[in-house]
Amino acid sequence: MPDRASACRHFMIACALALASSFALAEGFSLRPGLFGTLGVNWHANDDLSYRRSAAQYGGARGGTLDASVDSLLGVQLNARFTDALDAVGQVVARQQPNGGWHPQTTLAFVRVEPAPGLQLRFGRLGLDSVPGADSRLVGYALPTIRPVPEVFAALSVDFIDGADITYRFDRGDNLFQLKAYTGEHDSRTYIDGAPFDLYDIRSTGVTASWFRDGWEARVGAGTGKFLDNGDSQLLVDLLASLPLPSSVAAARALDSTGARSHFHHLELHYDEGPWDLLAGYVRLINPRRTPHLPRQRMFHAQAAYRMGRFTPYLTWARIRTEAARLDTGLAGSPPFALLDSFAQAWLQAAQFNQRTLSAGVRFDLRPGIALKAQVDRIVAGRSVILLDERNFDSTARRTTLFSLALDFAF
Repeated sequence: MPDRASACRHFMIACALALASSFALAEGFSLRPGLFGTLGVNWHANDDLSYRRSAAQYGGARGGTLDASVDSLLGVQLNARFTDALDAVGQVVARQQPNGGWHPQTTLAFVRVEPAPGLQLRFGRLGLDSVPGADSRLVGYALPTIRPVPEVFAALSVDFIDGADITYRFDRGDNLFQLKAYTGEHDSRTYIDGAPFDLYDIRSTGVTASWFRDGWEARVGAGTGKFLDNGDSQLLVDLLASLPLPSSVAAARALDSTGARSHFHHLELHYDEGPWDLLAGYVRLINPRRTPHLPRQRMFHAQAAYRMGRFTPYLTWARIRTEAARLDTGLAGSPPFALLDSFAQAWLQAAQFNQRTLSAGVRFDLRPGIALKAQVDRIVAGRSVILLDERNFDSTARRTTLFSLALDFAF
């Protein structure tokens, strides 16, 4: 299944690029390249902790040392316009990967068609923009803060899907409404306890409805994700299923995510007018209770920024809570199989994410296209996928103060 899903995604991207190239000689064709990136450094004082902005990063900032890998990235974007109703976008980004490499990754590759006023169709590799600001999360210059809210985007660390979406916009008086439906596949990777892991291939389908008026935006959405495989946990599932114990067979069934469906919904309110930029949101992730390694989560976040000329001070607060889960393999007291039980428990605990962060910072726009930011984060966590305890993986009391500087640019 992973091979078929991967082939399907690459075929869709190739089709999008082929269609775009077939129109390259059309009258009115234009090509606009773009460059963006972030040069960031982080520091904190806790020797036994490391901090990363996403579970899809190899490592993070260790205590007592300056680290430039957490927020730094470099991206290139190409926008091709063929006609007023047809264009295409390609984007490649180099950033730290779960295996520690910095190889470039295609993050956008889609064709956009507008067959009628207000109606837009896209297909290929699309940015996942289900919440405000999500479609530009890799472009630090587009954000008031140094990084998107980790409590939301580290847990939902998917930047793109390979599929299609349809958007319809219409107005009623001073109100503008937007309806969107999307579907596509994506995979997820992470770095857990010293090793990179491929998690799952997922097919996501969802809808969002948005309202805009006088600087206000309200958005509500819902969707579902179907797990297509078990990723690197398949070996663990097979080993547990092979043992002639009812408890281990039951544990294997519980850890088998193939075919499971996850449901999510979200609500956001955004105000951006004059000097104020305010944002508040809620995300709920509901996974089936039969799969304890796919936990249920609630995410809250709020942001306030105030523009004063070239300076923009800001405050953010965010929290994520994960429901506790248990798994009884029946192997904990059996010396020959205790290691297998520990692997199963580690896989279960790796999904636990309980954390809150209060951040304060300031943005200074040096010139159009270049911004310098300074930020302080106070992070308090139980188990966390981004604030890692290097000495005790099971630690449930983690806290640190993170200091960050970043230079963002976009041309």
